[in-house]
Amino acid sequence: FNFCKLAAVPRKRSDSGLGVGGRMAFPVKIPEGMRVSGWELTSRTSHILESRCSDPRCPKAPAEDTDGSPAPDAAAAPAAAAAAASSPIAAPDEKASGDGGKLCNFCKYSAELELPALPEEVYAESFLRLKHVGTGAVIEFNALDALRTVDPHHDLVKVAYADEWASARAGPAGTARKARDLTIHKPYDWTFTTEYPGSYPPGWAIGPTDEAIDYEALKRHEPILYHAMVNLYGDDFADNGEVELSVRIRAMPTSFFVLQRLVVRVDGVLLRVADTRLYHRFGTRHLLRECSLREQGAKELEAKLGFDAKSPAAAAQIYLKANLNQLIEMLPVVKSHTDKIEIPDVPAKLP
Repeated sequence: FNFCKLAAVPRKRSDSGLGVGGRMAFPVKIPEGMRVSGWELTSRTSHILESRCSDPRCPKAPAEDTDGSPAPDAAAAPAAAAAAASSPIAAPDEKASGDGGKLCNFCKYSAELELPALPEEVYAESFLRLKHVGTGAVIEFNALDALRTVDPHHDLVKVAYADEWASARAGPAGTARKARDLTIHKPYDWTFTTEYPGSYPPGWAIGPTDEAIDYEALKRHEPILYHAMVNLYGDDFADNGEVELSVRIRAMPTSFFVLQRLVVRVDGVLLRVADTRLYHRFGTRHLLRECSLREQGAKELEAKLGFDAKSPAAAAQIYLKANLNQLIEMLPVVKSHTDKIEIPDVPAKLP
């Protein structure tokens, strides 16, 4: 989008680019994002989290990766890191460890999460951040806070779909293994399902509402002043499906709209989608947040599509060739609710 052209075009009060009350929502470019109508909208995309501590500056770095000094006490690190966390939505590398040093992203995630394993792709420093300039209040979407909400103790997929899970992973001779034979030593939600709605520090007043997001307004043709898409994490379940959590934003002269989407596909077992939609119309003192969860077993969904997959691999091909948005619309809604998020009246008290 050419912002120079936008600034050069003369505007009339009747133009669709006018904000609420006849005020123009002129965008101003800032590092990592855009300032528009009293909001700073920023995002960052990062590399995948490393599989081990490799930063010699990290207090928990192995002795062989440092200058020879002994490694810090590993047992005390999780408590020290948690106690020193400066903000629930600070980037992982911005939080200090208990001894004054900064933990690397790998050690930060290891210390703060109970999960016995992480997704293959974790974009540890990626985020989408919405900051209300007048109050300093922030909303953020990031991988660490999302993974905090994943169940670290229960394999919910195998419990709910035991027969499908067993038959989809038949033994070498083609006979299905019993569900009890699939028990793992440290059960956890290996699909990394989350209904994470974003991170909201104290100050935001959030409560249920009957007010709905104005999707008709979002369908109007308006110039896109800012847009971004950020991947937070993903995994392919060792070629047995996939999970992907991503968030995207678009800002127009009259509003901005955020969609965070989690897609979980376990071949031969289920398709699950968890969405968080966030909408704000400039000039109002609130945002609307709509959260929904859709899910259906593979056999029922394949019947709707008119297919009968003979194997998980065949089912995967069906899903990969189909239009994801159309598939999502076919999934029954398990639960859904809408909240109104009031913008604080006073500046946020930052840590």
